[in-house]
Amino acid sequence: MTKRNIVQLLTQLINAYQNTRTERQEIAIQFPPEDEEFYLLEELELLTVNLRGYASQIQSTDKIVNQGQAIEQLQAMQVLNVP
Repeated sequence: MTKRNIVQLLTQLINAYQNTRTERQEIAIQFPPEDEEFYLLEELELLTVNLRGYASQIQSTDKIVNQGQAIEQLQAMQVLNVP
């Protein structure tokens, strides 16, 4: 059941990402980076790539390789540090 839900979420995430190309381009124009660090859109794209990768691992192997490292990476992402 959980694996099926993760696979469904992966499909929805892929579709949403593909369908928001125009919106992402508009965000990039309206909110350009202020310095050399990652800005919001890049952080969201990294999060999307990471989540897709983890979901794909679960889909194909029923687990996430290096779970501790995956959790650390997700916790370190700035987009998730919303007060």
